[in-house]
Amino acid sequence: MAVAVKESFKAAHALKTGNVTDEDFNAFYKKVTAAGGWWDAKGKGHAPKRTIQFIAPAVTARAFAGDASRFPFLLHVYPSQAFSDGRTAHLPWLQEMPDPMTTVMWGSWVEVNPQTAATLGVHEGDVLKVSSPQGSLELPVYIYPGLRPDVIAITAGQGHTQLGRYAANRGANPLKLLASTLDRSSGAGLQTSVRVSAVKTGRVELPIRFGSDAPAEAPLHR
Repeated sequence: MAVAVKESFKAAHALKTGNVTDEDFNAFYKKVTAAGGWWDAKGKGHAPKRTIQFIAPAVTARAFAGDASRFPFLLHVYPSQAFSDGRTAHLPWLQEMPDPMTTVMWGSWVEVNPQTAATLGVHEGDVLKVSSPQGSLELPVYIYPGLRPDVIAITAGQGHTQLGRYAANRGANPLKLLASTLDRSSGAGLQTSVRVSAVKTGRVELPIRFGSDAPAEAPLHR
């Protein structure tokens, strides 16, 4: 890479002008690196100008499964920092690792915007029933201001029915909420292709968090 960068300055050296000049190319390049670059003080430049035209592909609005009147939120499913798509959920030391954004361990949660939480009347630990045209699941709330108010996010990786004692029957699998839709350009399964609804269940299950200040005995109802 360094050789390629050095070679690119030969055209500038041949001009014999600019903020750095020298008959010897190696000496010229040494001066260029010391000066932090080469430029033509007279504004002529060392290479012809090129016009580059970028052509963006046509963008069409993505269709989301679910009627917006019944399913007002967009579901965002993202890979776990510890388990990726769930293949390492059987490892207890990864279950014990706090999520870097939420510090939640040993389970699943649903992320909602503070404005959305206020609309739904929920606090951290309140269990939401999240439903799509494909199914439903129930998870405790984690309030996260980084989300848009019309988006609900759930991390993938949990919700196994097998895969060992540390993974089985822990958390929930949000992939069951998704429609079977493929991205046309890559052929990959879309994880942002469905709308969901969210309803407060009345139950409270405080998520296990690193350094949580939650009381030892949480109320069963709020």
